[in-house]
Amino acid sequence: MVEKAFNEFLTVGRVVDAFGVKGEVKIRSFTEAPENLLQFSCWSFDNRSGNRFSCSVLTGRLHGKLIVASLDGIMTRDQALALKGHDILIPTDSLPELPEGEFYHFQLQGLQVKDINGHDYGRVEEIMQTGANDVLVTKGTTTSLVPYIPDVIQQVDLESGIIYVQWQTEI
Repeated sequence: MVEKAFNEFLTVGRVVDAFGVKGEVKIRSFTEAPENLLQFSCWSFDNRSGNRFSCSVLTGRLHGKLIVASLDGIMTRDQALALKGHDILIPTDSLPELPEGEFYHFQLQGLQVKDINGHDYGRVEEIMQTGANDVLVTKGTTTSLVPYIPDVIQQVDLESGIIYVQWQTEI
């Protein structure tokens, strides 16, 4: 059974710089719509060396493609600059539930991909966003690109950790 652990965290953005002199930070959001990050009132910060802490979001707004946010306890430019490069994480159990048949990308990564005839394409290593549709990049004995479209994806079984597809890479 493939299941994300309770309170596992998902990286949703990164502090890229300070903004102004009052302690605001500039954030690059990794969410599809950057403003989605503002739906969460508390962010955890990780400096990639194991130091993690949480902070309440006081205010936030779009600024071009970035977000500018005020955080509880961060009141000076120097404090904001100290956060530069920190990843922003949220607990996966705080994500909104998706409609039936829809999945977050992180849920698909690592799943086994098999076609309805038993051919094993390997595990999902990444998901490319092409504009037209997402593409699963699988790695097994070879690397395969499998379009994530209804005609190809037959079933996503999170419990067994398998994505069943109707796909033929060779003609």
